[in-house]
Amino acid sequence: MITSQSCNSQSQSKIALTQAVPLVFSLDLRTLGITRILFGLALLLSEYFIYVEKGWDLSSLAVFISTTAFIVGIFTPLSTFLTWVGFFYANSLLSLPDYGMDIARNMLFFGIFIPMGSYFSLDSFFNSRRSAANVTPPKISSYATAAWVLQFFFIYFSGGITKNPEHWFWYPHAVHRLLSGSKFPTEIGALLANYPNISACLTVTTYLMEIAVPFLLFIPDPGGRPRTIFSLLFILFHFGLALTMKLNAFPFVCMALLPSLFPWSLSVFRRSNEGTDERGAKEQVVVVPPNILQRFIALTIVFMVIANIRTILGDTSPYEFGTPGWFFSRVLGLSQHWVMFNIVSG
Repeated sequence: MITSQSCNSQSQSKIALTQAVPLVFSLDLRTLGITRILFGLALLLSEYFIYVEKGWDLSSLAVFISTTAFIVGIFTPLSTFLTWVGFFYANSLLSLPDYGMDIARNMLFFGIFIPMGSYFSLDSFFNSRRSAANVTPPKISSYATAAWVLQFFFIYFSGGITKNPEHWFWYPHAVHRLLSGSKFPTEIGALLANYPNISACLTVTTYLMEIAVPFLLFIPDPGGRPRTIFSLLFILFHFGLALTMKLNAFPFVCMALLPSLFPWSLSVFRRSNEGTDERGAKEQVVVVPPNILQRFIALTIVFMVIANIRTILGDTSPYEFGTPGWFFSRVLGLSQHWVMFNIVSG
């Protein structure tokens, strides 16, 4: 006989299961608002160094202005779109590929479909003055937020699976080889190359982190503890990269983007307050109904998975002219070639 208590427990488990996917792929728009500012400042600094080297013109000035508007959050959807378009121009000025700029362009594209100016922006200030009903729910889940979260997983996990375990795990000398070269190391990195045992530990740690830690993103925890651990570990990881290697915008863009996964509540490690706001009330994830634009984002997710896996296998046909992959990769700028996130493939 099935008791009412067992029926209730089954019902609760079903509710928990239906809430798990939106929770995994949700974003807190309050931390995203802070991330927008940090991300925009990283972009602005990158643009500044590019234009100082290549020279200023009306196009570079327009990109600079749109990025500034993105930071302060004025007409945020439009300024996000214009900043995304402007990065095609900025990338065209680079003589060598900058992986940080590619990641920034991808995230800006997804940001067009996320209300990034809902908090800590001039838009939110003016909207709140007009009407309290214009306040956006703090936590949302949509195809666009799913693409945002998945992009983090792809960046790091693809970097791990495309590494040769012989050089990164069994005989860990990859980091030492990087730091011993003449292209990548900073002064601190060159100094670290004198300690091969430390370099070996860093090699194994990097490999294991990229293989295992990204799966923390798929643990549905209302308090956001797995996401917090993921973000903190990779912020430290990129801080170490910035100290030891010359990777242009890559580590700084990633460090600016990772706080978007933090929970808003500062009591993240206190189990009694998990998933609650500052008043103690349970915060719900608002699922954005899928419209035509959100379904279009779902197609981009499918493209990212299929096309980039085929690229890892050496097949570049998804990017050929006239194919759907050409539209996603060239027109939308979502071409990633996941192996590119791997500093040394050998």
